[in-house]
Parts: sequence; C-alpha cells; structure tokens
Amino acid sequence: MVQAIAVTWLLLLLGDFFSTFCYHVPEHVFGSLHLQTHHCWKKDFRHYAILTFNFWVLLDGILGALPYLLVALWLWSFSPVGVVVGLLFGQLHVWWRHINALGWQTPTLVTVLCQFAFITTPEQHWLHHQKN
Repeated sequence: MVQAIAVTWLLLLLGDFFSTFCYHVPEHVFGSLHLQTHHCWKKDFRHYAILTFNFWVLLDGILGALPYLLVALWLWSFSPVGVVVGLLFGQLHVWWRHINALGWQTPTLVTVLCQFAFITTPEQHWLHHQKN
C-alpha cells in the first residue's frame, strides 16, 4: 500500500515536471501546436477542450500526456496500482483545471489547500490561458 502511494505521487510529480518543462513550456516559447489548439482566442473553450475530436487537439493532448506515460512505464514494475491511480488522478486534474468554462468556482478552502500543495486550480489555469 505504501509503495502504491509513493508511486502515485512520484508519477504525478515527475509526469507533471517533464510534461511542463519538456512539452508545455517549449511549446509556448518555440512551438505553435499547443498555442493554436489550446490558447487561441477564437476557440470556444468548452467545445475544443472537452467535446471536440479534432486531430490537432488530440495530438496536443497526447504530446502533453506522453511524459506521464513514459514515467508510468518506468514505474509499472514498482506498483501497477500506483501507476493506474496516478494516471487517473492526473487525468482528473486535467479535467478539473478546465471546468471553470462550465461556470465552476473553486471553494476558498480548496483554493487554499491547492496553493499550499502547489496544485493548479481552474482559476489559475484560466489566468494562464489569458496570458498565453
């Protein structure tokens, strides 16, 4: 049980680190795929982030998830349960970060806890979208 929890946290931390610094930040600085599919001002945020099956949007999502999947492969032998739970939490966090398009407002207590744990809230993510 302890090993599964450790693998879950390790997957989330390493997956997020590599996804951020090996894909997301370079895409903002040098790329265009992520900016065109995820930050374009012409997009209906709810539609393209949640409901569309556009190839380019899917490719952007896959490339952003690839670091998580590579870390998951590496950690699988330590705890398959931890890997599955980590991937589920990672996906739930992606969906949650985009829920403010549906009118969500994060409760104050949850916002404080997220700030303490360095977890991005939907409101913080939306600010990121507005800044590009």
